[in-house]
Amino acid sequence: MSTTHPDYQDVLKSSAMHYLQRHQAEHLSGDDRLFARAVCHLVADHNVSDPTAEKAVHLAMTDLGLGAADRSHPRAART
Repeated sequence: MSTTHPDYQDVLKSSAMHYLQRHQAEHLSGDDRLFARAVCHLVADHNVSDPTAEKAVHLAMTDLGLGAADRSHPRAART
């Protein structure tokens, strides 16, 4: 029996998409803060580097059609 496991990047992107969908309504004035929060979420929950998390969040925001994905972002500040 062969089972296929999702690629780790796909798992990260899926996690980012779910986070973005859950928290999008909290950020009516713009997507930059939502981007930073989603990056921090992936770093904390999946123990990945900032650049890896930023890439996954960027891809998720692009798939969701959110505007912040079209701009470059400064490193997310950890709180």
